[in-house]
Amino acid sequence: MTLLHFYRSWGKYPLIKDSLFLMSRNPGKTEEGVVADGKKKDAELSKSSPVKVDNVSTKKDGEMIKSGPTKKENELRKSTAKSVSEQPIRQPKLNQREMDSSSYRLSRIPQKFSMNKIAKSDASQSFAVGFYSNNPDAQIDTRPPQEKLQSVEERIANEPDLDENDRFDLLIQKKALRLLVYGENSREAVQSLVEIANFYTQQNHPESSLRHLNKAHQTSKGILLSADDSMRLGLETACAYMAIKTPNRAESAKNLINAEKSLMPHAHTLSEDSLLCYRRDTVIADILFKKQKYVESLEFFDHAIFLFEDSHEGTKTQELAELYIVAAQAAKKGDQASKALQYYQSAHALYLELKMDENAKKIEEIIQRAPQQPVQEDPNLAPKAE
Repeated sequence: MTLLHFYRSWGKYPLIKDSLFLMSRNPGKTEEGVVADGKKKDAELSKSSPVKVDNVSTKKDGEMIKSGPTKKENELRKSTAKSVSEQPIRQPKLNQREMDSSSYRLSRIPQKFSMNKIAKSDASQSFAVGFYSNNPDAQIDTRPPQEKLQSVEERIANEPDLDENDRFDLLIQKKALRLLVYGENSREAVQSLVEIANFYTQQNHPESSLRHLNKAHQTSKGILLSADDSMRLGLETACAYMAIKTPNRAESAKNLINAEKSLMPHAHTLSEDSLLCYRRDTVIADILFKKQKYVESLEFFDHAIFLFEDSHEGTKTQELAELYIVAAQAAKKGDQASKALQYYQSAHALYLELKMDENAKKIEEIIQRAPQQPVQEDPNLAPKAE
């Protein structure tokens, strides 16, 4: 066998290439011997199972033929594809905000060529440009900010029966004008934040109130507040904490502690604003009452009752009668039955004066059940005769 025949047989016998290795390892053998060894090795491999590489099998004669997948392989592929197709397609869950956004987007008529341009133009224009473009007949107020601020303050002060939405709008305008006139780090800015917080607390949104109050506390660190402004900030913070309603007792106790920390530093601050002092004393008395410090709360109940007529311009209302009743409950739990009876009698007399007969009858029943003791009248507690 010549060398030419050897190279021609390279493609016929895939394993004959090993003969080069055998010739190099056995230099004593001829080419015919090496080829014979290669054929013998190829024959031994062909007796075993065919080797499949990319759908190709080798047979005994060494020829390479293509073979497709077997019947079992086809059945296995079909069953796998069927099981995959039968599995449900899991869609990602959307929250309410994403659902609303998607519904709004899909409900609009698609405009392929103009929507992007309109969105870009709307996003780029300022609020003032958008307002006057949508309200071409609106008159521009060219007055200076100081004059606008004065008119807003007068309207808030002179119109106590304003609608809640109108009052909120005026408070926001007042804050914006104060920022323009006095700046962000000013006493007036803190006052506006406290006023808006008071509005939120009255509307039963204490979390929003605390958000504004926290900003007011941060701003107040760099400026000097008056005694009244500092007291008002602590008072509104305490009211916001006490307005938070939660079933968790630990959270309620924490809010009560925060309220006490906010207001107690101003417990004995002197002020000419009698209404501010009245509110402070009633809130402190309520905090101490809820903390079961009944005897300590009586001091602030007495002072609040004393300040009521001065802060309310001499008028007597149901609020004063209810204050008498809460003070009576504190005195009763503080083992001061005589003082409790005196508070109940003052509340009964005031209900009769206000012609609230049903409430007066309930207080009368409480007085009749109370042990009869000699009561010394206190001029600060008994309502004055007209």
